[in-house]
Amino acid sequence: MTSEPTPRAHGPLTGYLVVDLSRALAGPHAGMMRADLGARVIKVENPGTGDDTRGWGPPFVGPEDDPQAAYFLSCNRNKESIALDLKSDDGRAVQRERTGQGQIVRTSLLAALIGVHAFQGTRATVAGEVPRAQGNHHPSIAPYGLFHCRQGRVQISVGSEKLWRTFAAEFGIDAARPEFVSNADRVRNREKVIEEVERAFSDFDAEPLLARLNGAGIPAGKVRTLDEVYEWDQVRSQGLVIDVDHKILGTVSLPGPPLRFFGPAGTAETTPTAHTAPPLLDQDGEQIRRWLGLTAANGTATESGTAQEGHQAC
Repeated sequence: MTSEPTPRAHGPLTGYLVVDLSRALAGPHAGMMRADLGARVIKVENPGTGDDTRGWGPPFVGPEDDPQAAYFLSCNRNKESIALDLKSDDGRAVQRERTGQGQIVRTSLLAALIGVHAFQGTRATVAGEVPRAQGNHHPSIAPYGLFHCRQGRVQISVGSEKLWRTFAAEFGIDAARPEFVSNADRVRNREKVIEEVERAFSDFDAEPLLARLNGAGIPAGKVRTLDEVYEWDQVRSQGLVIDVDHKILGTVSLPGPPLRFFGPAGTAETTPTAHTAPPLLDQDGEQIRRWLGLTAANGTATESGTAQEGHQAC
């Protein structure tokens, strides 16, 4: 086995090393995003059990004697795995090697949630309002949300007065009604807006309705189940489903990275397209130790490590 890491496609973070000490979902997902961008991400896991999510299921896939959790597969692509007891001499020795100096980045699930409050946050901090759940419609724009048609449902986004006038004319709605004149009026009279829009949509099945909306330039989309999402040509064409070769499962399809990269002035696409499957527990342990100079080629430790077999969990 080579002592060098598996080559990765070039990306914005190529050349960076990330030691992923996290577990469960939020931290591993952040590590996976860095791996998608080209960083070498080494996932450190507990010997024997590994990341908690290896046991989170069902669903499990693969052989009965070695089941793989779909949960773990969702947030650990493009990483290497080493099993380390960080309280042991070996674990501390590996952590000391080649870590260099850097900054500590700290966040939390709370901070992440506050960060995505966006306008709902300023409703509270600036306007003094307490946002409340109100279903599938935008609290500050109307019509903007989920609407029923004769067979199915569609999502529309009428986000400007120009779009509203276009939309109303296309579907026979009187845009000049006093309760519909401005966006603020429509938000205050949301139930009347919903009633009027669904009345207009009642003559359409979903696909013809979407075609009509598209022809009028109204942002709209079909409500899809997840299996429909991952078979959708838009998803496939943007590389949002990737195939990887897993050591046990063989070829599996995973949700792909959301970012794409292009050269200057929109020239050739430079998005990394070579991906690796989420690793088995300690799949790369021996290789990582050799790379750090902690294990000789015969599996014994060097002066900076401790004696152990190359494939043993520490």
